[in-house]
Amino acid sequence: MLASLDAVYDPATRRLLLIEAPAVLGWAEVRETHRHSSLKAIERMLVTLDPETYEASPTRTSVLAHLLVAAVEEAMLCLAHSDDPVRDRPTVQGELLRLLETARGPARAEESTPQ
Repeated sequence: MLASLDAVYDPATRRLLLIEAPAVLGWAEVRETHRHSSLKAIERMLVTLDPETYEASPTRTSVLAHLLVAAVEEAMLCLAHSDDPVRDRPTVQGELLRLLETARGPARAEESTPQ
């Protein structure tokens, strides 16, 4: 997942992946592409986590995979719009890793349910 952040260093790749593809294809098509690639890969990765630290369920794994793909995309966009992506990469990567580490933990049940 962190390798995805490297895409922002090449201006042509950055423009194609983050600007032109979504503009031409639309976000629905881009999301469908992610469903068949990134989401499935992340779901497979989540299932392999240590059961003592990650409480897996099909619903939790699917939701978490969607959220992690979104986090990686936002990290890419953050770097793509930075005036100095090389300078900002360690901070963005560090926060993304912190998010991933938190995701490995046990699920927390809401104390109250919405009514």
